[in-house]
Amino acid sequence: MIIEQIKFYADFEKEKIYNKPFTWKIANEFALKGAIFRFFEKGYIMRALWYNKIDTETGEIIENTKLDHKKLQDEFIYTKVYGGIPG
Repeated sequence: MIIEQIKFYADFEKEKIYNKPFTWKIANEFALKGAIFRFFEKGYIMRALWYNKIDTETGEIIENTKLDHKKLQDEFIYTKVYGGIPG
């Protein structure tokens, strides 16, 4: 079985949480951006962000990609302000 997840370090001002590591399972690569946007919506400030795909039977990391969290945050803000995807 293969699981997909995002891993990130984030600050969360409301709860006074700083530089805390988080791991979040996602259904597939298409749900990736929606999951990240939900964390932005809740007020998380991401410091570093990775997408992982892991084979649970062998423990092998199939994919480990560092994502540009600043670009995703800019896209999130643009979507909230202008109601669409930048273009």
